[in-house]
Parts: sequence; structure tokens; C-alpha cells
Amino acid sequence: WLPDYLVTVRHLNIVQAGFYASLVFFTFGISEPIGGSIADTLIHRGWDEASTRKGIVSVAFALGVFLIAAMHVADNRMAIGLLMGASLVGLSTGNLLAILQSCAPAEQVGIWTGAENFAGNLAGMIAPLAVGFLITWRGSYLPGFELAAIVLLLGVPAYCFVLTDLEPRLSARRPRANCP
Repeated sequence: WLPDYLVTVRHLNIVQAGFYASLVFFTFGISEPIGGSIADTLIHRGWDEASTRKGIVSVAFALGVFLIAAMHVADNRMAIGLLMGASLVGLSTGNLLAILQSCAPAEQVGIWTGAENFAGNLAGMIAPLAVGFLITWRGSYLPGFELAAIVLLLGVPAYCFVLTDLEPRLSARRPRANCP
């Protein structure tokens, strides 16, 4: 629904909307390996693995606040910039998978990863329906952006305070597979 928002609310033509929406999605995609690389570099330099990965996830999730800010600026370029900033949530992706591998028993990493991906795909199916309903019900795109921001912001305390017991199962304490 992002291209539709850009056409309907921001009054871009369909080509412009497609281009700017693709920039937002590209930002998400390119930030995924960058977030993992940042964490790996810091951990290699001696930073604590659990704190580093949780910190990057928390900061990335907190960038969801840019979604709300993007709705309240008049300038289209600023709105696109804020949407791209919110898309830096992709910095969390590699770290989420690494955290999962730290939490899961070694013999269950595959099922845990599959379950996490299933939950993500399920959310990916439900979110457009829920947002479409909110847009129709409220007559505005704002509730959709607010919902996305709220979900991301709720993840911050979850990763900071709820997910606490990573130390005993960190991957560094597991034997490494014999991979080329």
C-alpha cells in the first residue's frame, strides 16, 4: 500500500510512486547484510555478542518512529527520507537470525528458524489486511503507519529486557560445523 499512499496522499504520479517506494524497499534490503556486518565487526573487536546483537535490533526497531514522523511532514522528499530511515529496520534481520541460533538448542535450530520465518510470513499476510481495514475504517493512512511503528517500538523493550538469557548458549560456545 506504500505506492498507493504516495499517489493518493503525496500526489505523486504512479511512476514516481513506484520509484520512491522501490527506494524505501531497497533501503530495507541493503540494510539487512549491513546490520549483520556491523554486529560481526563489533563482536570481532571484543564487544559482547548478546548485547551487540540486541542493541542493533533495538536501535533498528526504534527507527520505526520515523514512520509516524513521515506522516506529519509536508515536504514529499522529507517524507520519503523518513520512510527510508524507518526502513533501516532491516539492520535487525541478520541479528534476529543470529539471536535465534543462540537461543535454540543446537539440534533444533532448523525448526526454530522455520517457525520464526513462518511467523514472519504470517504477519506479512495479516499486516496488509489489517492496514487495509484500518485505512478503510479510518479514511486515512495514518493508523496503518502508526500500527507498524507501535509494533516495532514494542519490540524494543522485548529485546532489551525480556530476552535476557543468551550468554550460556552463544554460538561462540558451540562447536563450529566443518564448513568450507
